[in-house]
Amino acid sequence: MRQMTYAAELNPMDLQTRDVMGYVTYAARQYDSAISQFNELNASYPGIDDFGLGWSYRGKKMYPEAIAALQRELVHSGRRPLLLASLASVYGLAGRKREALRLIDELKERSRQHYISDSLFAEAYIGLGEKDEAMSWLERAYEEHDQWMVYIKSYPGWDALRSEPRFQALVRRMNFPP
Repeated sequence: MRQMTYAAELNPMDLQTRDVMGYVTYAARQYDSAISQFNELNASYPGIDDFGLGWSYRGKKMYPEAIAALQRELVHSGRRPLLLASLASVYGLAGRKREALRLIDELKERSRQHYISDSLFAEAYIGLGEKDEAMSWLERAYEEHDQWMVYIKSYPGWDALRSEPRFQALVRRMNFPP
């Protein structure tokens, strides 16, 4: 955070630095600060990062706001797999199981034509509270050297799995330095 603050001081108009700062505060689970940063950025440049805002609202369990932000992001950036998985997760957390399952089905259908990271399916199933299914997808992601696995120790979207023995074993297998 200290380095991000310094970078923002050096160049306060740099959008990328301000955007990354929002994600750093999100990853630090400082959701109020992340929401404030993403809202400030979006106020200056409408729609520039509703995705980070949606994740941050999810972290605060503000599901209607998270859904609204992620749906706006769909309009701006299309039906990207990460966005669909995140929206499915929030739908599940909000009790909107049918919408979550519909997005999971869309991701599965698209995965027949194009590569979609298995970790994204884990994200979607976490929202439905299906921890065993989510872990199965994360274990497949590990076996396939999924690029998103590098975030296993820090990504807040997987916090619901951290106490699971399978998750802890998977983190150990990643062989991160202490």
